[in-house]
Amino acid sequence: MQRSIHNYRLCTAFVVCGLFSHNAVGDELFSDEGCGADAPHEQPQKVAEIVINSQDIFDESKADTGFIHRLANRFHITTNADVIAERLPFKKGQQVTPDQLAEAERIIRREMYIRDARVTYIDTCNIDDMARIQVETWDNWSLLPSVSFGRKGGKNRFEVGFKEDNLFGRGIHASVEYKSDEQRSGYRFVTRAPISFIPHSTILLDVEDNDDGSIVQFQFDKPFYQLSTENRFLANYLSFKRVDEIFQNGGTRNVFEHDGHQYDLAYGFLLEREGNDLHRLTFGVTDQLDEFAQPEDGIET
Repeated sequence: MQRSIHNYRLCTAFVVCGLFSHNAVGDELFSDEGCGADAPHEQPQKVAEIVINSQDIFDESKADTGFIHRLANRFHITTNADVIAERLPFKKGQQVTPDQLAEAERIIRREMYIRDARVTYIDTCNIDDMARIQVETWDNWSLLPSVSFGRKGGKNRFEVGFKEDNLFGRGIHASVEYKSDEQRSGYRFVTRAPISFIPHSTILLDVEDNDDGSIVQFQFDKPFYQLSTENRFLANYLSFKRVDEIFQNGGTRNVFEHDGHQYDLAYGFLLEREGNDLHRLTFGVTDQLDEFAQPEDGIET
């Protein structure tokens, strides 16, 4: 006997964003020594050059730097400058303001492999000059191993793996793990990477190979990356096959096969923007299928 549940969902989300800025950030980031009280960067300026300086995890020039700090720097691959450039919400030849530079700092700091970021003007006292931008970043240690084990219901649980949030300094997330518990055991591989030819977008691949089935997920996401972003796109594919168990009084009450999929498509756009007040609308559709059947060797009770 096989039963199927097929669901379609149409989802709509309306988002109102209110953002507040203050002059303290601008005062800290964009000082103009010797240029007088009136800063020339108040008005939008065209970007003539972007200078990117990616720093190691630890500053070895400090007096308290030890062997461990230097060793970590040696084994760590510093983030590539072009990866940082792809994260910036502006490019050479575009107009920028102090608020956009502050926004760029926040965007870069969101990355797990970045500890801190500073985006500033390379100052000039001539207001007619095009802007030169300096971007400084400091990396985080990005390779993390993991081990977990325990016991539940008289059965052991074990998990081991590692994750790297900045593979080869390219901003690529990758993780591999093996896990075993009372229901299943198997391997999982996940990677998420930016797409260089589609600015500010990522792809995700999540694959599990278990003793009772498998899971495959593929996702493309192009979010509302910055305040001025007008559109967002999402496409998601998920397919799975597994054996589920129902437990009762410390034992297995029922066993059944569970196959299914979930497909998602979403699109969003900027309705209106007045200063830092944003109105966005996102809508999408989901196709979800769940099929249940007795395993070939019958149901255990």
